[in-house]
Amino acid sequence: MPKNTNLPTVVLVGRPNVGKSTLFNRLLHKRRTITDPTPGVTRDPIEADALINGKPVRLIDTGGFKLDREWGVGSGEWGRRGCGGRITDNSIDDLVVGKTFATVEKADLIVLLLEAGEITSEDEEFIKILRPYRGRLIIAVNKTEGGRREADSWNLLSYGFEKIFMISAEHGDNIGELCEEIINRIDFSEVAAHAGRGRSSSYSHNDSGEAQHGQVPIIQQAHVV
Repeated sequence: MPKNTNLPTVVLVGRPNVGKSTLFNRLLHKRRTITDPTPGVTRDPIEADALINGKPVRLIDTGGFKLDREWGVGSGEWGRRGCGGRITDNSIDDLVVGKTFATVEKADLIVLLLEAGEITSEDEEFIKILRPYRGRLIIAVNKTEGGRREADSWNLLSYGFEKIFMISAEHGDNIGELCEEIINRIDFSEVAAHAGRGRSSSYSHNDSGEAQHGQVPIIQQAHVV
């Protein structure tokens, strides 16, 4: 891929094993990060340049770590800010979370990836932590292939989200609408002129505006609370 300067950053975050690395690979159109059923395999943020609908971005897959809400406010920087949650296990997790949220703070866009089904306490902690960044936050619910457990995702409306994108990172379901939302939410005015061609996560639409890879179900409400 040709090198570009001042690329906007898109950061993928979420609890372990929700499919962040699989989505990262899907958007890159190649296998770059390790995907494994063991939670926390991706320890450090992994970065790569990607073309999404023909637009260059810096895509970042954040490290896997666990949040323990039962301990209340932790001793780390994010705990002192009153965002809740305490990193468990050992000092490696402390380092991982520090790197992750340093990346989040600098991101142009944040994609919080959740798994289809009931919202867990860890999901709630991520939502709480990311609330100050809601202006650059996208919510995607993964593993919804074939409509799997989509009904449970209606519960996310109670957290004040305007849109929720139902996707399957593994099967590619509804990735096109997610890509479109990513591009529409980013300001590309400061990106250097793009020269050459690269592989693009591009999903075309027919004349009716329907994504040819399937229209993503989008849950909407009028106001954010």
